[in-house]
Amino acid sequence: MVINMNSSPHKQAWVSTSVLLQLWGWLCVAAVAIVVEANLTPLDLQLADAVFDWQRHLFRYQHAYFLVSVMHEGVKHVLIAWLCLMLALWLYPRQWLPIGLRRYDLLPQQRHALGWVLALGLVNSALVSLLKSVMPHACPWALSRYGGNQPWAPSFIWHGHGLAGHCFPAGHATTALWLSGFCLFFLPHAPRRAWRVWLLGLSLGAALGIAQQVRGAHFLSHTLTSMWIVSALLVCIFTFSKARL
Repeated sequence: MVINMNSSPHKQAWVSTSVLLQLWGWLCVAAVAIVVEANLTPLDLQLADAVFDWQRHLFRYQHAYFLVSVMHEGVKHVLIAWLCLMLALWLYPRQWLPIGLRRYDLLPQQRHALGWVLALGLVNSALVSLLKSVMPHACPWALSRYGGNQPWAPSFIWHGHGLAGHCFPAGHATTALWLSGFCLFFLPHAPRRAWRVWLLGLSLGAALGIAQQVRGAHFLSHTLTSMWIVSALLVCIFTFSKARL
C-alpha cells in the first residue's frame, strides 16, 4: 500500500467536495428507496413467505447447522475477535515493540485511518443496538403470520405500543458491515480500491443479513437499513473528521 508521506493525515481530506456531495445525494436516494421497499411494496413478506414451510408451519432453515453455527455464531466470534485485535494494534505503543519489529508498526496515516475504522465499528454497533432496543418491530418468526404472537407492520411505521419485538434494524449484519470502513486506508490516494473495499464490507454484511433472513430472523428492509446506517456514518467521517464544514 502506497501512502503519501508528505502530507499530514489530519489535514488531508478523504474525498473531494464534489464526491462528498454526490455521496450525500446517493444516501438520500437510498433512504427513499429503502422506505419505499419496506412500506409500499410486499417484498419483505414475499421473501419471508418463500422460505416458510406452510405445511409444517415453520421456517425451513431456521435451525440449519451452516446458518446457525457458521454464518451466525462462528462468523460473529471471528469478527468480534478481529475487532479486538485491531483495537489492540491501534492502542499498542510503538515503543513497546521490540526494535526488530518496529518496522512492521503502523505508519501515522495508517494509525489515523484505523482509529476512524474502529470508531465506525463501535459507534455503528452502539447505534444499531440502541435502535433495536426501542423499536417494537418483531422478527418474522415471531409474527402471527408465521405462527408467533406478534402483529406485523412495515419497518418504517411505528406500531404496537408495549410490544417487545426489538428486531429492527438487523444486528447480526452489523458485525461485518463495519469492515467497509477499511476503505479509509486507501483514501485519498486510491479511490477505486477504496470503493471496492467498501463494497466488499457491505457485501459481507449483506451475506450475514441474508443468512438471517433465510432463517426467518429478519426482513430484507432490516438488513438494508443496517447497510444504510453504516454507510451514512462513513460519509459523516468523510464530512466532519476534517472539519470540512
